[in-house]
Amino acid sequence: MTDISFPSPADEWPQITAIEQASDQDGHWQLSLVVAADCKWFRGHFPGNPVLPGVAQLHWAQFFARELCGLGSVTQVKNLKFNKMILPNANIGLQLFAQPDKQRIKFVYTAGDDVCSSGVIEGEFL
Repeated sequence: MTDISFPSPADEWPQITAIEQASDQDGHWQLSLVVAADCKWFRGHFPGNPVLPGVAQLHWAQFFARELCGLGSVTQVKNLKFNKMILPNANIGLQLFAQPDKQRIKFVYTAGDDVCSSGVIEGEFL
């Protein structure tokens, strides 16, 4: 598993249980994550019925795109869709599909066979 050091307190981040790269050349990464019930992003969103906010999902996708795929600055986010809520203690997958030649990374969060959210991050690669 790739070692990733998070830039802020642990309760802001999901627990990584696995990171896999499909191959050295295709830019496809698969992460297995657990979002703990005490994750700070659930606080106040919404009391009594916590849901992981879309801003946290986008924040994490950008972070992992930088760490794993070499994304530098972000210029735009496109095709952002939220299909299914991510709840406390969820086991989720995050797939990243890097296309440096097109200056973009597609991300998809899944829970089992269901797509929770997806989008395209455009930017410059290092």
